[in-house]
Amino acid sequence: MANIEIDKERCKGCCLCVSECPRGNIRMSELLNSSGHTCAEIIELSECNACALCCQICPDLAIRIHASDETPPGPLIRIQETGVSKQPSGDRKQETPIGGQE
Repeated sequence: MANIEIDKERCKGCCLCVSECPRGNIRMSELLNSSGHTCAEIIELSECNACALCCQICPDLAIRIHASDETPPGPLIRIQETGVSKQPSGDRKQETPIGGQE
């Protein structure tokens, strides 16, 4: 089971995560955050498979997924925050800025 964290104050209610979730497990809450926006919420936590598509699509970095309570955010989260893409090259991994420019 994944541990998903949605920062309701960062969420602006764009609904991109709702449409991106392959399991249809995210919906918009009826409650408003302090900015007056509806925010995303998980329908059933046990149904989340931690694919992180919602994290990748969120323009406000409002969603984080952890594999368990002990696991720090995975590379998909760090890639989105740092703008670095990890791509395998032979036997070793190279870090390349998104867009391929170095």
